[in-house]
Amino acid sequence: AFADVDIHRLRLGFNHAVGEDKINRYTSALERFTEQWPKHDITARAIHHWAAAIHQTGDHLRAAGLCRQAIRRFPGSAGAKMCQNLVQQIESRYSHISTERVWNSPWPNLHVDYRNLTTVFFRIVKAPWEQLIQKRIHAPENLDDAQRRQVLSRQPVAKWTAQLPATEDYQIRRETLKTPTTLKPGFYYLIASHNRSFSKRDNRISMASFWVSNLAIVMRPESGSGTLEGLSLIHISAP
Repeated sequence: AFADVDIHRLRLGFNHAVGEDKINRYTSALERFTEQWPKHDITARAIHHWAAAIHQTGDHLRAAGLCRQAIRRFPGSAGAKMCQNLVQQIESRYSHISTERVWNSPWPNLHVDYRNLTTVFFRIVKAPWEQLIQKRIHAPENLDDAQRRQVLSRQPVAKWTAQLPATEDYQIRRETLKTPTTLKPGFYYLIASHNRSFSKRDNRISMASFWVSNLAIVMRPESGSGTLEGLSLIHISAP
C-alpha cells in the first residue's frame, strides 16, 4: 500500500510540476523507486511510467529496453502488461508518402517517411478526374471507404517494390526513391502498402494524387487586391 501511494505521489507531482528539468527529475525519482522495491510487482508499474516519460522525450530505443526489462522480471503483472502495450506502440509500423503534384521530365522523386518497416509496395492507378471533380473529391483523403476500395481494385499501370533501411532506433526516417518515367499524361493515384496484397488487415495504405502533364501553372497573387492571376505554360526540360 505504501509503495502504491508513493507511485501516485510521483505521478501527481509530475503532472503539476513545471520547468525544463521536469522529466529528468521524474525519471530519477522513478529509478530510485525501482531500486527501493526491486522484487515487488509494483516496480513494473514504476518502470512503465519511467519508460513512458523516456518515450515522450523521443528516446524510443531506451524506452523499449526498459519495458522489456519489466516484462522479463515481472511476467504477468499489471505493470508488465502496461509495458507490453507501450512496446507494441513503439514497434508499430508507420509510413507516409509524398511527391510533387505534377510529374514530367525531369521526373520527380518519391519521399517515404517510415518507421519499423523494411519493404514497401507501390502501385499507380489511373483515376477518372471528371467523375471525381463532379463528386467534389479533390484529394485521396476525401475518399470514403467504398471509394478507396474502388481505387484499390483498379488495374495498376505500374507497380514495384522498394527495400528500406531498417530503423533500429524506432525513429521516423525519410527515404527518397525514383519514380516511373513511362506514364502517359493523365491523373493518377500513387498507392503504398506494407504488404503485397494491399489488404486492409494489419496494414497501412497511403495514397497521393498527381498529374502527368507538360503543362505548368505559375500563380501570381496581387498583394492587397484580393485577386489572383496565373499563367499556363508548356513545360520543356532543359537539355
